[in-house]
Amino acid sequence: MRVLVTTHAERTHLLGLVPLAWALRAEGHEVLVAVQPRLAATGHAAGLPVAAVGRDSQLWRVRGAVGGSDRVPGLGLGSGPHPGPADWPVLREELERVVPWWWRLVNDPMVDDLVGLARRWRPDLVLWGAVTFAGVLAARAAGAAHARVLFGVDLAGRLHAAYRRGRPPAVREDPLVDWLGRTADRLGTGFDAGDVLAAPTVDPLPPSLGRPDGERAGSTGPLHPLRFVPFNGDGTLPAWLRRPPRRPRVGVSLGHSSADDPARFRDLLAGLARLGGLEVVATAPAEVRRALGPLPEAVRVEPFVPLDALAATCQVVVDHGGGGTVCTVARHGVPQLVVPQHYDEPVLAARIERAGAGLALAPEHATPAAVHDAVQRLLEEERFRAGAAALRRELLAMPSARRVAADLGAGVAAAQAATGRAASASS
Repeated sequence: MRVLVTTHAERTHLLGLVPLAWALRAEGHEVLVAVQPRLAATGHAAGLPVAAVGRDSQLWRVRGAVGGSDRVPGLGLGSGPHPGPADWPVLREELERVVPWWWRLVNDPMVDDLVGLARRWRPDLVLWGAVTFAGVLAARAAGAAHARVLFGVDLAGRLHAAYRRGRPPAVREDPLVDWLGRTADRLGTGFDAGDVLAAPTVDPLPPSLGRPDGERAGSTGPLHPLRFVPFNGDGTLPAWLRRPPRRPRVGVSLGHSSADDPARFRDLLAGLARLGGLEVVATAPAEVRRALGPLPEAVRVEPFVPLDALAATCQVVVDHGGGGTVCTVARHGVPQLVVPQHYDEPVLAARIERAGAGLALAPEHATPAAVHDAVQRLLEEERFRAGAAALRRELLAMPSARRVAADLGAGVAAAQAATGRAASASS
């Protein structure tokens, strides 16, 4: 079987796809990763064959021009209570903003090349990152099965599904379906709303974080839970990280948040340093480290440390609540203090707290004193270690990447047998 794995130029999204891509290769399938040019080196570093398609998206250039991610329409999605069908005007406004200002921005630069690649390479299965809708049209072009792979809480799918459920009968437009339909007509691929509304979904979040209390999914298609496997990219493990810490260690990994507001990052580190008797290890780009100025002796700031290796040595991790970060820390059974910024981070922060695996602080409340008090509780109160251990058990009980790869392969084979399509010659 040939499998085309695709995502737009967001490094963390590609890193999340790598373990499943390798599981498919280990099952004997031929895998090709198709990404925008900026991500090609990341795919190569993961040891996977890569095709660079289209142009890089301008999402983060727009983000910088308007002054931060919270000002990019759609990237604030999830920062408050998610609207339901009764709030259809809110859903309509959000979808009308998120399609042109996020989903089109990241998909339009790659869709033509991706569809052309699919027509030539003829994959049997296309795996696409949760908002890389170009993958749907690539699958259509090749006559292939497809599935979306989530990178966090399914806010995008839930938004679209809630919009469809709440849409008044007199309203026919659907910004997502209309855009994909126009693109499909231009490229001659064909498209149906069911391609996104009923797409099979691979979900790496433990149920208590991804779908607590049977929360409605963003797709009616088959659900494939996937045990999260951390992959932080290439890099050499530093010598100091290979040795047991001499003092209890607190890790700090805030993603883009550290660059967004270095002053707030410095305040957070100052709060941790006040605890005393700890070693604080934070990761931040070199330019952010320079902006921080002098720091207490107990605080170490590194440009890159594999979070998987760092979290294994920590008593507590302070993070921004991104899906990959939260799951990496959870896999090691370490309590978390989550300081969320945007998209699904506030949702995941609340769910970590609800699971008893950590605490959450809104950025505006993350003063040195508040950070000090929260981390002190996480260090001292046994219930947080018990909650983190329970979350780890829940994560490890999920189906392995190998099992999901086998299930996806079996599903494709069954569909091909039903339709009479022959598998690729490489299968």
